[in-house]
Amino acid sequence: MITQLNPTKRKVKKDGTLSKTAEFTATFIKANGQLRTMHFAASTDKINGYIANGTMATVYDVENAGLRKFNFANLQGSVTQVN
Repeated sequence: MITQLNPTKRKVKKDGTLSKTAEFTATFIKANGQLRTMHFAASTDKINGYIANGTMATVYDVENAGLRKFNFANLQGSVTQVN
């Protein structure tokens, strides 16, 4: 059975508060040097940490309906929240 990720689903965190994912659009440089603009879903609680720390993060690629890596160290421009 295949289940699809609902990118706007609320999740209960360990501290009992709700976490929400939102959709974003951003551009980064891929390992091969090409620019890639991705429309993705990620935790609204974690997105600023990814950007500030320049980490590699697993996000849900909305257009390709699957999990992908986004390298925030190679971010070009800014991350824009879509919804």
